[in-house]
Amino acid sequence: MISKLLNILFVLLLGAFSLYLIQGACFRLVEPYAKLRLGLAWGSSDAMKMNSIISKLPLDHFVQPPIKEGFDNLKEELAYARKIMSFNRPARDRYYNYVRSQVDPLRNFEITNLGMVKEVVLPGLRRPANSLDVANGLARREGLPVVFSKALFVRVIPQSSRLVYEQSFGQWEKAFAFLLNHGISCVLLSPKNSEELSTQLSYLQAQHSNFCENIFAYAEGKAVGLLDNAVNGNEEISLRCLIVKDPSEEVLFNDHPNPVWFMGITSQVAADEQVLLSMTKRAQLYRDSPLVFHSRLSGLIYEESKWENLALTSFPMSYILNCLEFYPDSIPLVHEAKEMAENNVSSSLVVSSKHSQEIGKISSLSIDDFEYSNPEPNFDCEVVREYRQINKGDAGVADLTNRELVLQIGSSFEEMGVNVLEQIADQDPMFYRFYLSLKEIGTSQN
Repeated sequence: MISKLLNILFVLLLGAFSLYLIQGACFRLVEPYAKLRLGLAWGSSDAMKMNSIISKLPLDHFVQPPIKEGFDNLKEELAYARKIMSFNRPARDRYYNYVRSQVDPLRNFEITNLGMVKEVVLPGLRRPANSLDVANGLARREGLPVVFSKALFVRVIPQSSRLVYEQSFGQWEKAFAFLLNHGISCVLLSPKNSEELSTQLSYLQAQHSNFCENIFAYAEGKAVGLLDNAVNGNEEISLRCLIVKDPSEEVLFNDHPNPVWFMGITSQVAADEQVLLSMTKRAQLYRDSPLVFHSRLSGLIYEESKWENLALTSFPMSYILNCLEFYPDSIPLVHEAKEMAENNVSSSLVVSSKHSQEIGKISSLSIDDFEYSNPEPNFDCEVVREYRQINKGDAGVADLTNRELVLQIGSSFEEMGVNVLEQIADQDPMFYRFYLSLKEIGTSQN
């Protein structure tokens, strides 16, 4: 009898242990399960209390944030960030696999100018227009499709030459593409000073709110000072997420009119002590919130991964997506147009509380009401158009695709010398980018 009870007990313990291992593997590898467990632990994005029952379990979700100040607290901050963001491991793997498999990642996205801000990459989303869109001139009547994005990601670099700008843009193309696939517009800004940057960001939010209602910003080194000075105290800029890496000077503590998610990244713990201290103080300042998600995630310090070797590593990338997903009552929660079109139903746009009274009824939509980015780029640009115009009677040119012309013309410019190609880049940046992308694809296939 005792032997039988021991066998049953052993089986039960073995089963419990197996379930524990399985759930641990799912938490590490299965993104929906990781989010489900997080939701069970923390509740909704506007919850003010954690789950009192689950909180008794020794899970990373319930690790307490450091509260001590001082440089000695840095290691605790780094350890805290790793544990509290452990639910992001599946999302980080997804991003890492994505960037490693992409060639010419921006081929399906539109690059356009938004007034004074040049070369903004748009995700190609459409939504039905509301009364506010009609008032702003974005649509002639309610229900018509309006281009939009859920947020704008801004990468800031110091003012540089066109060649340096293009090189930086090329390094960030894969990170941009991943964000674009999540409905976030992207732009690389190279302002002369913080005043110009502040003007650009204020202009975007005032004149192009359908793309830039919420701004996520990233800067490294000297550019951190530019960004910090541009957004601090500027009530016209609705900054939602600020990520800084290896600042060259201390990060300011000026109060921002809106709550901000902040991440400070260091690639070397032996960096300037005062700079690191300023980042940890700011992280602790922004974690001061009654909301669970904010009190745990809105201020983190992270040590850069050395093995990923990416322009934007997976940890800050997942942080951006968390901010997009978990920020309550600030980022519009929108039914994606494609889903509504496929279902062919009447649908209303779900928006943040501050806009809820301005939204009218949405008319019934059909799949023809929406347009997404073309599956293949047409490589149309000013240089190609002028070349076709000059050689209008040449049947050989008429038979060539824009892609073939970009490669042919770009190769000819390159043979004339690097300076010639750089001059063309200043005149037609789109052509220059097309040529570099196509050239890289040709090199990787050989």
